[in-house]
Amino acid sequence: MHHRHALLSGTAALFALAVLVLLPGGPSTTQATTFEPTLDATVSDSTPGASADVIYDFQIHSPDALFADIVAFLPPEFRIATDADVPDGAIAGALRADVSLGLLNSSCTTALPVEMTLFEATTNIDDQ
Repeated sequence: MHHRHALLSGTAALFALAVLVLLPGGPSTTQATTFEPTLDATVSDSTPGASADVIYDFQIHSPDALFADIVAFLPPEFRIATDADVPDGAIAGALRADVSLGLLNSSCTTALPVEMTLFEATTNIDDQ
């Protein structure tokens, strides 16, 4: 019986410690930050009618705030290839991001490079 009581008090102490760790701290002050990104766009071949790549260089410099989404528009004079123009599996684009993160309440000095290759694809399971 004495052993069971010690086990219960140890469990209660562990639960109390977990509650203290998970409780939010007192009120904290936050400061508004700026959001002044830079954007450069280039076209690999500006000849009218040429098949060209559009390259965006979008940067957010520290200590500016991050963002949730980016929406980019092309001029209406650009012709975008249709699904029928590009075979499934072809490389459709690439994305490269150099992100600096502040992990575990540290300054934003942890570099995380992210690279993705985007492929033309289909959701039609009958396309083989």
